[in-house]
Amino acid sequence: MCEGATKGPDGLHDAELIFAGEVPFGPQYFNLRIDGRSFDSRIFGGGVLWSPDSKIVMLTEWHTSDRERGPITSLLLIRPDEWAYTRFPRLDKGLSSADYILGNSLILRHSDKILTGGSYVVQRETDLAKIDDWKPLPAVDVTADA
Repeated sequence: MCEGATKGPDGLHDAELIFAGEVPFGPQYFNLRIDGRSFDSRIFGGGVLWSPDSKIVMLTEWHTSDRERGPITSLLLIRPDEWAYTRFPRLDKGLSSADYILGNSLILRHSDKILTGGSYVVQRETDLAKIDDWKPLPAVDVTADA
């Protein structure tokens, strides 16, 4: 995972994380643009992971930046070619993250760090090729370069 601007492995798509703020005494959070399309009011943790074929980009979406209520996150997967998404279950008081892709496969290793009742990590593997509940993303305006 990386911060800033990153191109997909095929060089045809790009994702950009733009600094949006910081949780007091906590991590930074970012706005997102993919191929120039903005995700206005949504915020994301610092990191982007592409599938080896550039068909899926994975990010941690934050549902609040409120230190007392959060963290509340979910793993968001976006297909830039189809402008579609799927979201893994929302995690209250925890951090979801896309850790890495196994080799050149479409097997995603991802983890949930649970922060209630102690702190522990649950790791999972998901075959991205078997995800079938993709939904269209709402239309957004292409943002001009600042």
